[in-house]
Order: sequence, then C-alpha cells, then structure tokens
Amino acid sequence: MSFLRPAATLPLTLLLLIGCSSGPHIVPVKGVATRGGQPVKGLLLTFSPEGDGRPSTGQTDEQGRFELKFDKDTKGALVGKHKVAVTFRPRNPGEAAEFAEGRIKLHPDQDVILEKFGNRDTTTLSVDITDSAKGIELKLD
Repeated sequence: MSFLRPAATLPLTLLLLIGCSSGPHIVPVKGVATRGGQPVKGLLLTFSPEGDGRPSTGQTDEQGRFELKFDKDTKGALVGKHKVAVTFRPRNPGEAAEFAEGRIKLHPDQDVILEKFGNRDTTTLSVDITDSAKGIELKLD
C-alpha cells in the first residue's frame, strides 16, 4: 500500500507548483509629465513594453500627475523597458466639447508634443520600469 502514497500526492504537488508559478511582474508606477518644467494636463499615456506584453495606461491630472493601470483591476506596469506614446484626451464631457470645437487646447505646445511623442513607433520617449518606479518624471521637451 505504501507505493500508492507517492502516486496519490503527485496531483497535489503538481497543483501546488502550478499555483505558485508567478504571472507577469507588475509594479506600481506613478509620476508627472512636464514640458519646460511645467505640468502637462490631459495626456493619455501608453507605456508599451518592448517585446511582448500588455501595455499600461494613465492620464495626467491638472498637475501633470499620473498613475498607470495594467488592467481594470491592477495598477502598475510590467517591469522592463517601455516606449511611451502620448495623446491629449479631455477629462470631462464639457472639455471634450470645447476641444472638439477647437475652442481650447490642452497645452500650448500640444502639436509639438504629439509630433514628437504621439506615435508608438516613432516616439523617442522610453522608460525603464524597475521595482521602484514611483516618481517618474516624463520630460516632454
């Protein structure tokens, strides 16, 4: 009967090993986006990992601050090097209507920022996300 015991514990051991395997290494990411030392509001930031991996996104507030989300339930981004693309995005319906009608711009250098950093394939902005990725300053100069 003792020969059955190791066979009976094998499925349990396999389940424990599978359950202990780690998923992607995601860390919290917060920071601020600036241009000329001034905060840039209304930016939608997309951090795309080089190689494979799900991008993370965040939007800047009035002070240019952002916090990335990996998915709807998880804050942060994958550890590793990321290309950062930006687009301007109004924060509320009133601002969206004014933006669509051309009555407001979200930043005086909006066109320059979009030309430089608006395309994931051509952006020159990259960030290396580490275990301590808090306080990142994205300089959009």
